[in-house]
Amino acid sequence: MKKVFIKECPKHGMTEHALYNGVAKCKKCMVEYDYTKRHKIKETLVAYKGGKCEICGYDKCTNALDFHHINPQEKSFVLNKGNFNKSLDVLKKEADKCILVCSNCHREIHYNENEEKRKQFIFEDIVRDKAISKLNLEDILVDIENELSQLEIAQKYDVSLSTIKRFFQKHKLTKKHFSCSVEELIRLANIEPTYSFISKELKITQRVLKRYCINNGLVEVINEIRIKKGLKPLKNRQTL
Repeated sequence: MKKVFIKECPKHGMTEHALYNGVAKCKKCMVEYDYTKRHKIKETLVAYKGGKCEICGYDKCTNALDFHHINPQEKSFVLNKGNFNKSLDVLKKEADKCILVCSNCHREIHYNENEEKRKQFIFEDIVRDKAISKLNLEDILVDIENELSQLEIAQKYDVSLSTIKRFFQKHKLTKKHFSCSVEELIRLANIEPTYSFISKELKITQRVLKRYCINNGLVEVINEIRIKKGLKPLKNRQTL
């Protein structure tokens, strides 16, 4: 961080200064200089690309003109004033990947692109829901007991991995199915009513234990034991 000190500026009076390459300069002057420099670079690049929107011909305000990358995969960086600290040759090379459009046309371009993505997401959801409806919960539970991974389950039923993940979320399944008798859980809770202790004893993760307790209404059971021992009750959160 540059050392800041107060000094008189011919333009701004007594104001903050900092050392730039060993020279004391007014910070306000430097901000104005930087703004002017970046604005001139924007004007140069706009002129380089024809000076007007390539779609509607708008040319009234330089700040209302944007650089839109034709192929996002070729984008090295976003062409805006925040990146105008690069050399002009580098900026022109990046501008060659773009078309010059006004802000309004730019928004329309991205809206149309996003609309196609939304339609694709909706289509994929419909396909995925159909695939999920054909899966049998009992069969999946057997696969989990047999310690098949989600990927192996997806391959077994010839569906996508995202379909299996959505199926697990829908039925609140864990990657490895877990079951425990209420008696055993209460026995461990009476020894030490904490998720960390119980999960360690059962050799499962705390996340699996929490989800199991929430889904089976066992949080209240553990809390009764905690209260008797003078401890604060656990939060019955639905999202872990």
